[in-house]
Amino acid sequence: MVSKSGFFTHSDTKRVTAAAIVDMQQRRRWSDGDAGDALGCSASTIVNRRNADDPGHQMTVHELRRSLHSDGPHIANRILRDDGFHVVPLVYGEAPDALAMAGKQSRFVAELIAAAPGGLDADEAALLLPMVVEQQADLAALEADLRATIASRPVRR
Repeated sequence: MVSKSGFFTHSDTKRVTAAAIVDMQQRRRWSDGDAGDALGCSASTIVNRRNADDPGHQMTVHELRRSLHSDGPHIANRILRDDGFHVVPLVYGEAPDALAMAGKQSRFVAELIAAAPGGLDADEAALLLPMVVEQQADLAALEADLRATIASRPVRR
């Protein structure tokens, strides 16, 4: 909740932070100790951060920065979504590994379809099946190309 002055209240910041920590722990299946290790604090500090009764138990900037390194944009997006913001990570250094990204994407789509509430109906299945078949064919061709590339490398002595 934003105060009359336009600034965020302590209790609002506490609520958002507590929810973000709970979300991170559930998503990562982290104990309080695991979360504390990731954020650079103790397990009891994690418990305090989730304590909605005390607005003094807010996440420090240090913990927030550590959480970004341990949980990527997920925790930042959970904190910022109440304010209508969304973090998109900047990519520096090497170009992303396209093959790894494609593999993750296909697994994500399969998991998303499997998690559909109530499952898929016949119409949805009919729409998805051609895409899945096409993707399998593309992956099979890619696999063959990768195997050929590996087989063609020089033998090391």
